[in-house]
Amino acid sequence: MSSKSYLIAVIAGMSLAQAHAADEPAGYLVSVNGAPVTSGYGDCVRTSSWTSDMSYRQCDPLTVVSPAPAAPAPEPMLVRISIDALFDFDSALLRADAAPALAKLAKQLTASDYQAVNIVGRADRIGRAKYNLQLSEQRAKAVGNYLAAHGIDGTKIAVSGVGSAESLTRDQCKALEGKSLIACLQPDRSAEVTVIGTQKSAMR
Repeated sequence: MSSKSYLIAVIAGMSLAQAHAADEPAGYLVSVNGAPVTSGYGDCVRTSSWTSDMSYRQCDPLTVVSPAPAAPAPEPMLVRISIDALFDFDSALLRADAAPALAKLAKQLTASDYQAVNIVGRADRIGRAKYNLQLSEQRAKAVGNYLAAHGIDGTKIAVSGVGSAESLTRDQCKALEGKSLIACLQPDRSAEVTVIGTQKSAMR
């Protein structure tokens, strides 16, 4: 090959190398056509300029780091707890045996990230509807006051009453009168607590 032909070949090779300059890191030995030079074991031949963050074609492909899995979203919580036998007939004072059930509820609530605690009081069907509505509201307030006194945020507690409109006993006491009727309607002297928030531990 004449010196002129050799010069033309070199110039052509330089032009081809320049075409690959944009994707040719200095850390690898490449041929005239831009292909990485490999050893007999198939490894890319690195230059003295190579650093661990370099990659070229099939040479040292960069490891794609998958993002860490997101922490599981808090489990939404909507829990309704109906607590009966809280009040005596025609009374809005909590019975002595109501304390264990309410103490357990307060403990469960403190283990939860609650946004709202809605308390609905009930009354049995004996008496006038207006009076029973007022009585059910007073019962809801009694439950709310107990929870607030045992560590529950009072600003998140809402109370209301439904009187005897949402009876739990329904028609099962229909044929009874007097003391038997009063005893049968005991489940209606109750309150329902609805907790809205994010659950940290099981509400059981």
